[in-house]
Amino acid sequence: MAHTARFAANAYASVDLVTAVASASPHRLTLMLYDAAVKQLDLVRAHMEAGRIAEKGEAMGKAMRIVNEGLKASLDLSQGELAQNLNGLYEYISTCLL
Repeated sequence: MAHTARFAANAYASVDLVTAVASASPHRLTLMLYDAAVKQLDLVRAHMEAGRIAEKGEAMGKAMRIVNEGLKASLDLSQGELAQNLNGLYEYISTCLL
């Protein structure tokens, strides 16, 4: 029974996230990506402290994907200095995560 309830809760959360992403402005999407990256980095720290190496690696991989495939990939580098600076910041974050 608990498994069914957990599955239903996860499915509801997934639908809620898809709805939030579909209706979000570009600024809101960026904020959602930042929040997700910070959440993953918090998990990395918790897993490191608990000695859960595999879980740490999984959370680290998710954080890196958010930065590279979400934040960095969404930049339009033809839009000027801000985009260029953010690109450099995301490169730096990726290097630090590695």
